[in-house]
Amino acid sequence: MPMLYPDKKSLQAQDLSRQKLLKASYDFSSSFLLTLAHHEQPLCCEEVVRIVPGKRLVAFGQWNNREVVAKIFFSRQAKQHQQRDLKGAQALMAAKIPSPALLHIDTNQDRSMQILIFERIANAQSLESFWQTKKNFSDSENILHVLAIELATQHVLGLVQEDLHLKNFLVANDKIYTLDGASIQDHEGALSKKQSLENLALLFSQLGIHTQPLQQRLFQSYVKARSWLVEKADVNFLQKSIQHWNRSRWHYYSRKIFRSSTQFAKTRNLTRYSIHDRQYTSPSFQKFLADPDAFLKHADALTLKNGRTSTVVNIQIDGRALVVKRYNIKNFWHGLIKMIKPSRAQTSWRLAHQLQFVGINTAKPVAFIEKRFLGLRRKSYFVMEYIEGTRADHFFNTPAHDSVTCALVAKKIIALFFNLARLRLSHGDLKITNILLNTHLDPALIDLDSMREHYSSLSLWHRFRKDMQRFLENWREEPSLQQVFQNLINEIQ
Repeated sequence: MPMLYPDKKSLQAQDLSRQKLLKASYDFSSSFLLTLAHHEQPLCCEEVVRIVPGKRLVAFGQWNNREVVAKIFFSRQAKQHQQRDLKGAQALMAAKIPSPALLHIDTNQDRSMQILIFERIANAQSLESFWQTKKNFSDSENILHVLAIELATQHVLGLVQEDLHLKNFLVANDKIYTLDGASIQDHEGALSKKQSLENLALLFSQLGIHTQPLQQRLFQSYVKARSWLVEKADVNFLQKSIQHWNRSRWHYYSRKIFRSSTQFAKTRNLTRYSIHDRQYTSPSFQKFLADPDAFLKHADALTLKNGRTSTVVNIQIDGRALVVKRYNIKNFWHGLIKMIKPSRAQTSWRLAHQLQFVGINTAKPVAFIEKRFLGLRRKSYFVMEYIEGTRADHFFNTPAHDSVTCALVAKKIIALFFNLARLRLSHGDLKITNILLNTHLDPALIDLDSMREHYSSLSLWHRFRKDMQRFLENWREEPSLQQVFQNLINEIQ
């Protein structure tokens, strides 16, 4: 059979050696061919989806006249990792769990790499992407109910995803497909209630701290599928497990945001320490990282604030609107203190990621930069996406909004504050200008400079009460609205 190439990119692809793959970094994106040891048709990899340097990669491509997803293992333990992934994939197939079909198992010609080739599901997207882009519509909840029932089925069959996360599922035509055989464990017989609840809690912990009502509905779907009789102790155990996974997952992710990975790029030398989201990487953005002040002084830059301690500027890079907050050095002693403490830009980067991690709206963090002198900190910069939004006071002062809508938005805002407290965080500066409403009238918090983490309940609730007092002060000229917020605070407390 003649070898078919789908496009010019495939024609230009070259056979790739293990040595070249071992040198590949997170930004590796070249198309390449692999000549297979046991099939005449080569594997043409056109788009690298994910790479773990020195270990493995996943790529979209063409093989045997089909669109495929290839997993390529090239570390010293390549055979072991391939077999673990293969075992999980075969367990899913044996249990008739919907998953991409395994089309071929092979090695490259010199047998230095191990390869698994799966079908590529047409018009599919990851459940994580589906949830993020459609979470304000009922179809997102419907598909999550399908997932809850699917998990119940897997648990009855003794299958458990130990590394369960939303990226391990594909959504296509209202159907759920399970991925990543490497994390599948096959138990003899159905999972115990304790094991099942722990795994279910891992799923729920990824839906966001504000989704408790949704989690309760999904739990009912799961319980019904398992034909369980649920006791109060089971519900308490589930809640404690969700809290455990929230802490555990954030502990892992909080380290990831400060190192080079698939998502982030890190630069550290005597003059600069910076980390940025790789999706923004471009020649223009690299110039900005090297000299942010040049962009802040550009004629097209819009200065939003020019204070002694900080400067806030709206800029455009590659057609994207960004907000840069530069933290200034007031004097020699101020600079001396800042040299030895984590910069405010670094702290804002971490807190913004923490809020997004648990589903609290804030401006998306793009990068932080620390200018350094002989390795010691000087000025720092926090870069975030510009978010379109209506200030909360402007919303409530617009006559066109009916009382029902205003009451709903007020409830969302107060719920946001209590969700912060559940994370043991206080904002510290709840001016009304720091609360924006998006197109779905969901509140977003901005300006995280004064946010604090609390390790004692006494300190937390002391700061929380101060936050609520500061927020209520925004409405001194509107006592009826102030009373609405006060009543909501009293109800939740």
